[in-house]
Amino acid sequence: MNLDIVLIDSMTPDGVLTSFKVTPKKQHRRVLIDRLRDVYPERFAEEIDLGGTRIYNSQECSVPRADSRLRAFRTDGNDFSFQFEHMGIPIGPS
Repeated sequence: MNLDIVLIDSMTPDGVLTSFKVTPKKQHRRVLIDRLRDVYPERFAEEIDLGGTRIYNSQECSVPRADSRLRAFRTDGNDFSFQFEHMGIPIGPS
């Protein structure tokens, strides 16, 4: 896929949310990605894997990372819940 921007979020079992915002460094370029489950496992020179996504042209992209700890994070077996506020607006439990 050729996209203008890619947002990837991943969460660790202890409630740390990591967000990646992948954008091309040059204005008229695109981010080249595929889902990991759809690609052959052979490695390429410029690729990186984030979450379930392979980014082929990562050297041509900016990939800033932001970490945050989720408030009121609770886990029980395979289920989990947390509270998250964006810009001061509560979005409720997830």
